[in-house]
Amino acid sequence: PKAPVGFAVGADPDRVRWALDQLAAATPAGRAPVSPGLYINVCVHDDIAVATEMVRPGVGIFSHFSGMRGAVPYDISDADRAVFEAVESGYDQPRHGRGDAAHAQALPQDFIERFAIVGPAQRCIARLQELAALGIERFFVIGPRPDQFGKQAEMASERFAREVIPALRSS
Repeated sequence: PKAPVGFAVGADPDRVRWALDQLAAATPAGRAPVSPGLYINVCVHDDIAVATEMVRPGVGIFSHFSGMRGAVPYDISDADRAVFEAVESGYDQPRHGRGDAAHAQALPQDFIERFAIVGPAQRCIARLQELAALGIERFFVIGPRPDQFGKQAEMASERFAREVIPALRSS
């Protein structure tokens, strides 16, 4: 059996490719094979701006981990580095996991759209398939929080289960 390994580097294919390259370089020859997985924020919603807001709390958490002092450096754009550094330096620990926390509100929409997977089902399916094609074998999906988004979060989760999972299983 393969040993599971999980990454929380976001949904940008370049970052995922980098993580997989790091794993390959750190895996000694002859070692049992590994099964790479990806922790990913996902929201299925036809309005990308709404979906972005619904994953903002989770993206705030995961981008915080990517920008922590001591996190392994990788080749990213200056703009993304500035986002990670701003989240790290202004992280509001008492409001951890809240979309209205200052660090979460500081995340630009375009960053969230790259770091997470948001939008209509077909867009989400295509992005997940792209990551699977890189070698990701498992996804740990973090959806919108029902305690913050109520019925909208429930509907997004239902759409993920009804529209996205079957498409991924058949691909």
